[in-house]
Amino acid sequence: MSIELNGSTGIDFNDGSNQSTAATPYARKNLIINGDMRIAQRGTSTSGQTTGGYTVDRFRTAFSGRDQAVWTDSQTTDVPSGEGFSNSFKVEMTTAETSMDTGTTEYFTVEHRMEGQHFQHLSYGTASAKKLTLSFWVKSSVTGTLAVSLYNVDSTRVIGSTYTINATNTWEKKTITFDGDTVGTLDNDNNQSLGLRWFLGAANGVTSADNTTWQSYVTTNFAYGHATNAIPETSGATWQITGVQLEVGDSASDFEFVPYDMELARCQRYYENFGTEDDHYFTGAVACSSSTRCRIGITYNQKRTAPTITVGNTDLTVFTGATNITSTAVVVGSAVTTKSAFLQIDVASGLTSGQSELLKTNNTSNPVQIDAEL
Repeated sequence: MSIELNGSTGIDFNDGSNQSTAATPYARKNLIINGDMRIAQRGTSTSGQTTGGYTVDRFRTAFSGRDQAVWTDSQTTDVPSGEGFSNSFKVEMTTAETSMDTGTTEYFTVEHRMEGQHFQHLSYGTASAKKLTLSFWVKSSVTGTLAVSLYNVDSTRVIGSTYTINATNTWEKKTITFDGDTVGTLDNDNNQSLGLRWFLGAANGVTSADNTTWQSYVTTNFAYGHATNAIPETSGATWQITGVQLEVGDSASDFEFVPYDMELARCQRYYENFGTEDDHYFTGAVACSSSTRCRIGITYNQKRTAPTITVGNTDLTVFTGATNITSTAVVVGSAVTTKSAFLQIDVASGLTSGQSELLKTNNTSNPVQIDAEL
């Protein structure tokens, strides 16, 4: 295969394909993690949503000012035909919000949060600040104009745009380019610096001020141009998304498919769980200090920061050869690091002080959760 350097568009290959200049300096051109919605460690559906949160990894729903709305988040196999995707993220209203227009600052969003240290190459806060182009596939049961915004958390600045759903229940590809922010900087750390938000609903109090150029965030410019609230105000309404890509430059390129194992590892920087598979055995032996108490150190993939670890009191089993003893209480030790933690497991009886045992999970519906989300 021959290649040809093209000063304006990057590298041209003799099969007609092209590698854009925006992608070449960095290991990954897509700044979004799990943009094809393949990873869903927490499960494929979360029903009865009223506050939001994560189902598909790295994409969360949030409702500010909710009164009646209830919805379901799910990972589905409904995808654009012939584009290479296997999954999408779907929001479905099960109880409608009566009216968003009367709540001056109500909004309903799908959000992707991003670390500042991953974006230093954007040169924000300088005259060389780079443009970003967002592309995604979207499908909705209602038509209309919806807002999307990029929020600089560190400098409290925002820029936004809109896209239009032209046909109901039809996959459509959208492309939006955001100018670089020459004023606001991004902290070089592991905290959230950028937030990308798709608005499914927005009251007039967050839509009235122009945000089509970077400016200081105020309540009124969060979702400028958003024109329909039919999704949250309609029971049974749906909105789906996949193929989300955010890349340097002023044009969109083909979606970058990352191998599953690599994408899973990227997601596990923020969240990981043990026990969703049957009988997860922990590495290392359990040290018994009495007939009712034992301890174990656990390790996990390195997290963004020291995580919050959640374990159900009866979700672990100490395996003592011929006997399985269910935990009655589990305490996470204070020395939690980005790679390891210490668990104290209590049982009713049956352990032998000074003896080593094995530890496994015994409940696939309530696993050990290791959470370092932004």
